[in-house]
Amino acid sequence: MGYLDNKIAVVTGGGRGIGKAISLALAEQGATVAINYRRDKDAAEETLREIIDAGGAASIHQGSNDVPAENFSMVQEIIETHGGIDIVVVNGGNASKGRSVVDTEAEEVWNLVATHALGPHQLCRAFLPHMRARGGGHVVFISSVATSGMSANGAPYNMGKAAMEALALTLAKEERPHNIRVNIVAPGLVETDMGVRLARALTGNREAGDLRFMDAAAPFGRVCQPEDIRCIGGSGPSARALAERTGIRLAANLEEALAGADVVVLAFKPQHLAAADPRLAELTAGKIVVSVLAAKTLARLHTVFPRARALVRSMPNTPAALGAGVTGWCSLAPLSAEDRAL
Repeated sequence: MGYLDNKIAVVTGGGRGIGKAISLALAEQGATVAINYRRDKDAAEETLREIIDAGGAASIHQGSNDVPAENFSMVQEIIETHGGIDIVVVNGGNASKGRSVVDTEAEEVWNLVATHALGPHQLCRAFLPHMRARGGGHVVFISSVATSGMSANGAPYNMGKAAMEALALTLAKEERPHNIRVNIVAPGLVETDMGVRLARALTGNREAGDLRFMDAAAPFGRVCQPEDIRCIGGSGPSARALAERTGIRLAANLEEALAGADVVVLAFKPQHLAAADPRLAELTAGKIVVSVLAAKTLARLHTVFPRARALVRSMPNTPAALGAGVTGWCSLAPLSAEDRAL
């Protein structure tokens, strides 16, 4: 039994990388998972087999998210197969080729913006009426920290993800009256096939077969793995496992997370305090507040104060959509006398 029993979840690009990890996590918690794939049917079938072998329920559905007609036909197929849709994770994507604007052809820009934003817009048009009819649901967009840094030589990807976030933030306001919560998960570089290709393009290390050469620069000493992103489901087993690996301790509630803290590390932008929870502004008054979007800041705090422990209600799913039920936050516990002496 899981907290997603009897829920129907759709994961675009759900057969590989981050999408596969999310599909498996949703199935573990009882959801029936509709795995979308564009071309790699073998990977989708492998993910399907893993879910079925573990006692879960799933199906696979072909469709290119940048083709409106295929979005509508895929949604209709899922409705006919499972009877409804409760959760949609918009995950399918593609990487830039690592070229400057002046060297980037129009086709690449059009393709990436269509894949990350225009297609998801039409996908939402297709499934939202069905989600509304079921009394509500959840939509999660997998974006990227690329929208915070806007690195050089990645304009098509940056533009596509920025437009995706604009869609999500708009949708959060429009669908809140229908009890549909919309959030954005914005991980850094994740070690998937696409992540390796992106790292090769951006670093010039064309021979890299994995991302071990980038571990030392990562906040926790290793590049993010797909299993780290699956914690979007909240404080489930995967979130606890991630907490154990990173030295983070789960808090039972907001008061526990903030009690006595000197430093508060938000899992969203500080200006979203009031939207996240009206109590946060009051409870964080007089404290040092930083955003966990700057992951290296959190890592440095742990370096300076190695015995300080973090408290979290759930793993960060950031930046979260305004007014859409922001759920991720964490804080550093009060520093010990030994820490203060460092």
